[in-house]
Amino acid sequence: MNQSLIGKIVRHDGKIFQILSETKSVVTAHSYNESCGIDTTIIVSKEKGNVIATKSKSRRNRKIYKGN
Repeated sequence: MNQSLIGKIVRHDGKIFQILSETKSVVTAHSYNESCGIDTTIIVSKEKGNVIATKSKSRRNRKIYKGN
């Protein structure tokens, strides 16, 4: 039986991440913000154990035109 990494908790750059998907070569993990939304996503190489990519979720304030 193969041990799955899905659901495991890991720490990277002072943040806590939860592994949510796994393939043969990479693992994807997410950290959450205070409103329980995804804050940062990292993709980690299973072979070398290093972070390949990081995506931070940043929200932009939308300007709403209210007219005259």
